[in-house]
Amino acid sequence: FANVNRMLNKFDESKKLYLESITLRDSLNDLNGKALSYWGLGKLYQDHKEYEKALEYCFKSYDINKQIDNKQNVNHVANTLSDIYTEMGDFKNAIKYSDINLKIAADLKNDKSRLKAYRNRAHLSTKIGDYQQASLYYSKLIVLNDSIDQKSITQQIFLTEMNRVKDEAKVLEKDNIIIASKVSEYLKTIIAISLFLIVVTV
Repeated sequence: FANVNRMLNKFDESKKLYLESITLRDSLNDLNGKALSYWGLGKLYQDHKEYEKALEYCFKSYDINKQIDNKQNVNHVANTLSDIYTEMGDFKNAIKYSDINLKIAADLKNDKSRLKAYRNRAHLSTKIGDYQQASLYYSKLIVLNDSIDQKSITQQIFLTEMNRVKDEAKVLEKDNIIIASKVSEYLKTIIAISLFLIVVTV
């Protein structure tokens, strides 16, 4: 509910729920949940441009996630820290945490995170006037994006082909059932005729 209230811009209610969640997670020794609540609280303060508080709580989340070796969440919080520092105009620290974000995203082979990290890094390089670096990261962004699009197209072709094969298999199975039924009828007819001929002959 804290996240919902944050989205609805209900600062006091959201803050209260995050703090209650932190207390509860602490009593349960739930470090992962506690880190998530700290992160949410940090983003809440970021929304209201209270950057010192935002950094305080995001760093608490960052440290806990590093402690429990939750690389995915370290990655997410590093991205938030980079965003906060960017909004503060502290591009040196913004780049520092953007690079951490990019490295972890690459280690995790998380293409979506890498896309966002490349975009942020290119944006930061533009901000400080390093257009060569900006061009480099925009190029990496384009290459990765094209690669993801190609993977998506390949996957779609594979799924389409797989569904076609399944449909053909169903049709074939249905045809086999019909053929088997007809064969069964033919056998019954042949047996009946054979029995009739035996009776007539006798």
